[in-house]
Amino acid sequence: MPNTVDPQLYMNLSVEERLRLVDEILQSIVDDKHSAAPLGPTWQEAEERLASSRANPDSRMTWDEVCSKLGWTP
Repeated sequence: MPNTVDPQLYMNLSVEERLRLVDEILQSIVDDKHSAAPLGPTWQEAEERLASSRANPDSRMTWDEVCSKLGWTP
């Protein structure tokens, strides 16, 4: 039987708190050295982009720049 979590446990959190939770879950997967589950090409691309960003900090965009590029209002 799959292990599930009642959505009410996290849907009452703020967006910031849910994003922090997602980050913690993803980090726990990365840290799990015994995990046999492949993370797939999307995860690999995200890791490559993060490494590139860290190697080239001047190429980073601010949140306002990202929003502007996407046509969003911050």
